[in-house]
Amino acid sequence: MRCNRVIAMFIAILSCLLVGEAKADSTSGNELWDACQANLATDPIKKTFCIAYIVGASETLRALIGGYYCLPDNIPNGQLIEIVELYLRAHPEKRQDSAQTLVHDAFQKKLHCYF
Repeated sequence: MRCNRVIAMFIAILSCLLVGEAKADSTSGNELWDACQANLATDPIKKTFCIAYIVGASETLRALIGGYYCLPDNIPNGQLIEIVELYLRAHPEKRQDSAQTLVHDAFQKKLHCYF
């Protein structure tokens, strides 16, 4: 069994080396802001992207910090979305930054999280 794991790890590492450089575009704050400004009735895809991105980011932050993050367990998703939208509205000069950074910053500022 241990031998199978070593072989699998070797193959995974080797395949990463053979693939070469991979680049992934990340969502910018401008793109998230644009999506969050969409109307759910007239542009459901954009608005759903906004909602899913923010809720997904909040869940990821909780998971990455070992289950602890300053987000209250009972905070409604709508409130999380509002926190981020208000932060993006108040800081247009930061919207060129990555959306993930801005979501994190919004939660830190509003909920007084400091690590």
